[in-house]
Amino acid sequence: MMKWSNVLPRFSAFATLCVLCGFGISSQSLAAAVTWPEYWKRVESSSPAVKGLKTQADQIRSQVALPIAPPMFTVGSMGVNGPLSQVMEQTYEISQKVPFPTRFGVSGSLKDQRVREKELEVQTALLDLKQSLHGSFIELTEVAASRDLIREKQNFFTGHLKRLRAYSISDQVQQLHILEMEAEVKSLSGEIAQLDAQEKSIRLKLGSYLGERGTPFAEEPQLESIQLSSASPRADLEKGSRLKMIRSKEELAVQEQSVAKTGWLPDLSLTYRRRVRKDNVMDSSHEVMIGVELPFLFGWQASARSKEASLKATEVQFESVQQHRALGAELEAIQARLVALQEQLKLMRNDILPNLEKRLHLLHRLAQTDTESLDLHRSTYDQVVTGRLKNLKLESEYRKELLALETLTGSIE
Repeated sequence: MMKWSNVLPRFSAFATLCVLCGFGISSQSLAAAVTWPEYWKRVESSSPAVKGLKTQADQIRSQVALPIAPPMFTVGSMGVNGPLSQVMEQTYEISQKVPFPTRFGVSGSLKDQRVREKELEVQTALLDLKQSLHGSFIELTEVAASRDLIREKQNFFTGHLKRLRAYSISDQVQQLHILEMEAEVKSLSGEIAQLDAQEKSIRLKLGSYLGERGTPFAEEPQLESIQLSSASPRADLEKGSRLKMIRSKEELAVQEQSVAKTGWLPDLSLTYRRRVRKDNVMDSSHEVMIGVELPFLFGWQASARSKEASLKATEVQFESVQQHRALGAELEAIQARLVALQEQLKLMRNDILPNLEKRLHLLHRLAQTDTESLDLHRSTYDQVVTGRLKNLKLESEYRKELLALETLTGSIE
């Protein structure tokens, strides 16, 4: 007969671990815990990926809105028997091509719109990166807590196996239980190894964005506890960068259409020419010329460019409508999943886990004097661990759905 006093310390440790896992941290994380805002702040200040993204808008901003061809300087010479023999006249000419003035304003507006679109694109890319890393941050917490629970389960099963072996080895039922427990203990070792590898992979990913080449993220992640409200989270799609970027593309297509329409406007050319006579037969002279292009003579070219830009703007509008609908559907799907996860977590917290804890408490009074009582004790413990693991999984899924909602809308009310 085994006394409960020998088992109580093991269950006390398990209960302590369960409380810690409910907050998303392990017992080892208390010494060097790092919150998500602290980690992301380090990423923003040191990550080459973030710094590279932030320079993209500056690249567009540094471009010239309307490139102008450089001026051309020409020198000529006229002679009797050749251009360099018995020079009669030397010519100096400088010419400059100037776009029609209206193009400067239209091109400047187009550049400003491209900068705004790139800024929104960079903002969206940063939000996607933030969501991905935050998701990994949550996964690391789940993996570490799950591994601690499974290790505790393995330790309990190992002790349970020793108690089974204390009975007569001639009992065939007992032998079946022993074989089952031996297989269970070995399979738990495999699960722990898999979780160790998964943890290393996540830590390497998180560490790679800290500017430390090949260095895993060493600290322990700390997450705030989840507060479940009765109302479903509300969010405004209009505030999200994705919808803003869709509309920015529409505005950019309209600006490009305006630029294409300026193809009908004539460019100007200014020329100054100086003729210097060397034979004194004629006086030297100055000449100023203004040239005007005639694009309407080849009107099909300007018309084709304008029509192409118009069709592109129409295409972008159709795509925007479809993308807007897709974002709305995605938002509704996320909110539906959040509501379902809320209900599951409430059921887990209010009914399932308390029920399992009560059953575990009742086992304190159960004397483990035979195979049947030992098996009941083992199965109940197994159900408690399984319930805790499922609760961890639900919490991680709920956090990730909240992240997806925040990324999509930009805010949660």
